[in-house]
Formats: sequence, structure tokens, C-alpha cells
Amino acid sequence: MKTQEFFRLLRTLIPNSFYLFILCVISRLITSINYLEDIDSMRFALSLFDYDILELRPHFPGYPIFCFFAKIIYFLTGSVQITFSIIGGIATFLIIYYSNLIYELITKKRSSYLSVLIFLNPLIWNLGNRYMSDLFGLSLLVTTTYFFFLGIHSKNRKQLIIAIFLVGILSGVRISFLPFFIPFFLFVFFQSQLNFIKSSFIILAGVMVWMIPLIFFTGFENLYQISKNHISGHFFKWGGSVITSDFSLLDRLLKLIESIWADGMGGFWKGRSPLTIVLSIGWISSIYSFLKTKNTANDKIKILTNLLIASVLVYFGWIFLFQNVVYKPRHIIPFLPFILMLSSVGLVSMIRQYRLYKMLIYLFIFCLFVVTTYLNWQHKSPSAICQVKDYVFNDASAMKIFCSSNLVNSYLKKHKGSENIVFLNESNFSEIKRYYKLGYSIYSTANLKNLNMTIKFQNNFYHNPYVNRLWSTMLIYKYNKH
Repeated sequence: MKTQEFFRLLRTLIPNSFYLFILCVISRLITSINYLEDIDSMRFALSLFDYDILELRPHFPGYPIFCFFAKIIYFLTGSVQITFSIIGGIATFLIIYYSNLIYELITKKRSSYLSVLIFLNPLIWNLGNRYMSDLFGLSLLVTTTYFFFLGIHSKNRKQLIIAIFLVGILSGVRISFLPFFIPFFLFVFFQSQLNFIKSSFIILAGVMVWMIPLIFFTGFENLYQISKNHISGHFFKWGGSVITSDFSLLDRLLKLIESIWADGMGGFWKGRSPLTIVLSIGWISSIYSFLKTKNTANDKIKILTNLLIASVLVYFGWIFLFQNVVYKPRHIIPFLPFILMLSSVGLVSMIRQYRLYKMLIYLFIFCLFVVTTYLNWQHKSPSAICQVKDYVFNDASAMKIFCSSNLVNSYLKKHKGSENIVFLNESNFSEIKRYYKLGYSIYSTANLKNLNMTIKFQNNFYHNPYVNRLWSTMLIYKYNKH
């Protein structure tokens, strides 16, 4: 057999999607992280060993579909970091695959640019290594959107049933993504393709796939109580919603824009690399080119695009009001595949107008590659809170007190080496002073100068906020009587 014939046969037996799948997984494995970068990641990591929603491993709603899948991979690999990177690679592949199907359904064309833009997206790549369920949730969101599109476009009830069932499954992976599909459900109801009762039974069937096992392991009363406490806490106490946040509406809006533009697209923002200016020019040019493109879509396609616009607007309002958009840009990822679709249309249109643009687009993609790979290589280094943990735990002082917020204390307590450390809330001044007089070394994330203690050391621990915005800077003070 000739070499050409062999490779032709190989391409027949092994589709291009297989190579894309391998590339997605390997690329995420190369940039995997071996530390717990924040409190949420810690909870998901602990769930691999001892899943218990009552003990916040992970927190409500427990993400049972995701955790079950993660447990299977962990059983096969025996490594936490490999487990989450493999899941990230699988999720990235699914996002690329179904985004392309949506793109082809709407435009009747294919574009390799879309695959490249998703593959090299800085936030999608970052979340592909995080110990979180967000990216896997996005893969289900894009898949569900495709089946909704297919069902509405062809008026195929079977496809709509699959889509609605997947919404129920999605609630067991990333429940905060559900508002995205409100316009789709309303359209299906009003068009009488599936009535409310039938749709409710279908989505309930999807929910029951993960809800029944969760009730079995947790108990109905326990599950009800923790759900009640979590929902109340998230919206009215500590969840970063508009009710609980100290930030103004304008500040929240600016952070949301920064999350989409800088974190999500890699665009220029204060303090960012000059290369992001090139990316900004590229993104603006592609969107502008898209807007100039003549709309020749038929009525069915216009309905789909209008539904997508409505879904984006509903989800934008949801996260703006009820999610922690100040510190957690990951909430914006449902926007990204669809923004990248628009950009892909724009890039194709630019090439058709002037061939010179092709070289400029290659420069744009190269800069995207550099920015994304650099950020994710930085991601391999411990976060600021992890650096604090290493510093305190490795200090030779025999008697140590660590003072911080309950959330930071909870993070440190879950690590090996915390057994000989007393953790106090930083506002517990009387206990802090008492331990200081007994000769303990006092470590604090707050300046306790009002307690008249002798400061021996202070240090600022830092990580790039575009790797993880939460606790990107942590100042540690050390006090010692002797």
C-alpha cells in the first residue's frame, strides 16, 4: 500500500474530530495545575474523595452529574489535576464541535476560524484546568442550544425533547446557566410545539436523573434544609448579588464589561500586556466586519438568531443582578461561543474583501496564542492564597496563630499541615492578644496595629488577576512577642 493511500484510509477511519479531541485533551493536560487555587476549587477537589453536600463538598446544589463523571475519571487516573484537565479537554472539544454545528446551521457554511478562536480563548482554556464545573456546564449549554435550534428549525419534536431533557441534566452540572434557556422555552410553548405540561415532565425526567441519587445519599429533609439555607445566603447574605454586594450598579456593570472584554476575549484593559491592544483591534475589526455583512438569512434563521439574542440578554440580566460578577468572571462564559461565532463571520468577510487581511488575521491569531498560553502558564504557579498557605505552613515557628476571614480560614484548614495551627477570625481581638502574650507567632491578613503588637514581617502575595480575579493580592502580617 502506498503512503498516500494509507493516509487517505486513515482519514477515512479516523475523522478530523478525533484529532481535535486529542489536541484539546493534551493541551489542557500540558497546562494542568497541582494546587487548590481558591475555596470553590477546593470543595470540588474534596468531592472526589468524599462527596458530601452537607459538608460543602461541593456546596449546594452539589453538581452531582459533574461530580459523578469526575469520580469515574479520578478512579481511572488517580490524579486530581489530571482528572479536571481531562474533563476540561473533553468540554473544550464539545464546545468546539457543537458551536461549529450551530454556526453551520445558521450560516450554511463552515469556518475553521471558529474552532481556532474557541480553542485559544483565554478564559475557556483557563477554566479547562480549574477544579470547577463551569466549562463542562458550558459544553452542555452549547449542546442543548444546538438541539433547540435543530428542533425549532426543522420543527422536529424529537430534537426538542432531547434539548429539554438536556436542560434538566444541565441543572445537575451548572444550575446557574438555566436562565439562558427561558426564551427558548417560551418560544416552544407559544408555538405549541410542546405544551407546558409535556415540557415540564421532560425536564423533570432530566432533573430526576441526578436528584433521586442525591436525595438517596443526602436525605430529603437535609437536602431541603441546605437548599433553603444556600438560596437565602446566596441572594441575601454573601453571594455577591446586587442585594449583598457593596459595589454600585455602575461598578458591577464595569466589572461585567471587563469580564467579557478582558477576561473572556483577551482585550486590552488597564495593566494588561501591550499584545492585548493587537487583540482588541482584531476583535473590533471582526465585529465591525460582521455588522457590515449583508443579512440574507431566511425567516427561520432570523427566528433562531433573535432567540439567541434574547437568551444572551436574559442571561446578562441574571448574572448582573444575582451573580458575583465583581470577582468571578467565569459567569460570563455562556456569551463566549456566540461572540466568537460573530467574530468568525467577520473574519471570513474581511478576507473576501482584501487578501491582505489574511496576514493580519494570522498576526491576530498568533497574538491570541501568545496571550492565552502565557496566562495559562502563569496559571500553573500557585495563587496568592496558596502562596500564603505555603508561607505560613513552612514557617519554622512552633506555635502559630492564623487570623483571617472565616472563608480564608476554611481554605487553609483543609490542607495537610494545618493541624498544629489555631485559626481565629481577624476580629477576635481578645483571643489574638491572649495568644500573643503567651508567645505565639501571629499571622494575619489584616493589620492589627491597634493591638500594640510588635510587627516582625509583612509580605504581599500576588497572582495575575486575569488568571483568577479572586484574592489576587493578599497581604500577610506577622507579629511576634519575642
